[in-house]
Amino acid sequence: MSKREPEECGPYVRRPWERHRTITLVEGESKTDTSFGNETNINKIIARFSRTGILPADQGREPQYADVTHLQKDLTEVIAEGRAAEARVLAANRELQNAKQEQKEAEKKQLETRIKELEAQHQQPPPEPSP
Repeated sequence: MSKREPEECGPYVRRPWERHRTITLVEGESKTDTSFGNETNINKIIARFSRTGILPADQGREPQYADVTHLQKDLTEVIAEGRAAEARVLAANRELQNAKQEQKEAEKKQLETRIKELEAQHQQPPPEPSP
C-alpha cells in the first residue's frame, strides 16, 4: 500500500497508531547534562548487574508503595470523579456559609429581643416601697 497524496483524495486523516514525526533542528551547544548517561541507561545498568550482581544504590530515597488501583480507569472517568468531588466540596462550602449566616441572624434576633425586654423593663416605673 503506497502513501497517498493529499490532493488525490482530500485531507489525510491520521490513524491512532500512526505517528506524526517532526524534525527539530538543534542549533548551538546542547544544554543536556550527559554526565549521568551511564547511570541512567537501563542497558548499562543491566550489564553492570550481570557482571557484579549488585543493583545501584537507591540514593537515600525510600521506595513508595501505594494501592493505586482506583486510578487505573479511563481518564474521562477520573476527570469526571474529580469534577464531582469538586462540586461536592463547593456545595458543602455553600451549606456552611448558609449555616453561618443563619446563626448570625438568629443571634442578632435574640440580641434585639433581649434589648427590647431590657428597654421595656427600664421604662416601667420602679415599684413603690411599702410602708
